[in-house]
Amino acid sequence: MMTTGNVSAAAMTFYKKRSQSFLRKKLYIAKLGTMEQIDKNSGQLLSTWRPVPLAPQTNALTEGTAPADINITTNTYSATLLQYGAYVKISDLLEVTGRSSMMDVASKVLGYNAALTLDTVTYAVVLANWTQLFANNTTAATMTAGDVMSATQIRRLRKIFQAKDVMPGEDDLYNLILHPDQYYDLDIDDKVGSFLDVARRSGPTGASDAVWVGEMTRFSGFRVLGSSNIQVTQIANGTTVYQAVAGGPDALLNVDLETMPFSLFVSPATNVNAANPLGQVGTVGWKATYTASDISDGVRGFVVNSAVSEQTF
Repeated sequence: MMTTGNVSAAAMTFYKKRSQSFLRKKLYIAKLGTMEQIDKNSGQLLSTWRPVPLAPQTNALTEGTAPADINITTNTYSATLLQYGAYVKISDLLEVTGRSSMMDVASKVLGYNAALTLDTVTYAVVLANWTQLFANNTTAATMTAGDVMSATQIRRLRKIFQAKDVMPGEDDLYNLILHPDQYYDLDIDDKVGSFLDVARRSGPTGASDAVWVGEMTRFSGFRVLGSSNIQVTQIANGTTVYQAVAGGPDALLNVDLETMPFSLFVSPATNVNAANPLGQVGTVGWKATYTASDISDGVRGFVVNSAVSEQTF
């Protein structure tokens, strides 16, 4: 929704679409969740459930006799909905004299801000809960600056998911979110069996089908996405690492970002009131209802720590 004070319906639609467009362009980690819709009057708890896999039925049937029935059990997950938001003030003088419409500029900037906020909230849940892995099968104690992201590491991730019976998404892909510095190391590795070697020999992959915003490529069963929001930190032995994210489907419980109650509020300076008696200040702001909670069960999501050969400052 948007406020309507002295803003035409066409302008309201334009500003909200502009803001939501920039919102979608920066959301990556949130895509790994269940994307639950918020139903009106449903309370502050967002919930979902997942069936527990059944054990193999290895006893042969007896002719003419029905076997005993079995039970399907489920795991239920929930998270409390919260609200996030921000706004900016725009003076009437700036709106009149600026080279661009500051309302338009603000809608773009705030769209990015909303995306960065919600993705960072989601990423914090990932870092706090998902299993930590280190490139080249090292540990936090043994990892060095030479342990960069590689094709072997991606294949190792696929092996782990498959060994733990984590099914890929409906598109038969897992998801890997890398910092551009990590992707660069993949992109310059030309050894036999490396990322470049496989891409060269495989030719077109049909990756144009259902391409996600931010998708860089597909490799070894993974959709590879790029995000500058990947955290850079130092582990105990002093090595600088980038904390990439690898996830199977529904590794997080979160809100559907396409249908969530995302609101853009536009109040031009011409809205005169007690706080704005001379019509000198307008505002543009956003607010969203959102939550993210870990439901990876210890196997659906991993934080992949790697060094990089060339760090961007």
